[in-house]
Amino acid sequence: MDNWIFEYNRIEDKDFKPFFNMLLNLFREYFGDDIMSKENCTLQNFVDDNYPRLSCDGNKLFIKTTVGLIDSPLQSGCQYDYRMYVFQMAHELMHYAIMQQFAEGSCVDWFEETLCEAMAFIGLEYTMNKYFSRRPIVTRETRENLKSYLEKAMTEDQHSVLESCSTLETLSEINRHYAQGDNRSAQTKERIFIYSLLSEHSQQARILLNYRQYVEPNKLLIDFDKWIRDCPDGIAFLNEVRTIQPIISGAS
Repeated sequence: MDNWIFEYNRIEDKDFKPFFNMLLNLFREYFGDDIMSKENCTLQNFVDDNYPRLSCDGNKLFIKTTVGLIDSPLQSGCQYDYRMYVFQMAHELMHYAIMQQFAEGSCVDWFEETLCEAMAFIGLEYTMNKYFSRRPIVTRETRENLKSYLEKAMTEDQHSVLESCSTLETLSEINRHYAQGDNRSAQTKERIFIYSLLSEHSQQARILLNYRQYVEPNKLLIDFDKWIRDCPDGIAFLNEVRTIQPIISGAS
């Protein structure tokens, strides 16, 4: 954990650490300790910031979460919304893992954001099952909150703006919205599909970190044919993943 540096803006921020440790273990299982230990990264939480992000300031890498306080009836007071912390941190850790594998090349926002949202669901499920406090009431409340958050996401209407997309112009507009983070409800179907796929095939998850090597010149599509040729052990897995990509005739 030497490459992960906590910067506390409030004394309560230390309570995030057990959740981060669980997520780090999860990401090591999925993507390898070499990936998750590759580059130093500072972790911060800003209650009043606009959105979470992985960012670079000079030579320093940061993950910034934006988690606020919620009422805790069982504990007679307020606490951080740990559900949101887990979701945001797992999402940004996926961006970090992709960057460590292949920092160069173009980011296809609609695809990468879908992967990150799916890993955020995996993170919720993992911490729900692993979390433990010396106080049983805290363990019970926290696990129930994580469970309800995940179940709500899983039972949302499964929308998809990608299924009906048939032109690069439309995909470019969709991609712009994904990059801005204002179209997440429209990717519900794809992120749940990838979540289910990763849950069943965690041993092949690391394959996904290579996607930036296969971005087509239009910077909107991924060359799955070439990716599959380069990864014979992942043919079945990648053929499943490619089903979320819009079919666009004559794209290049």
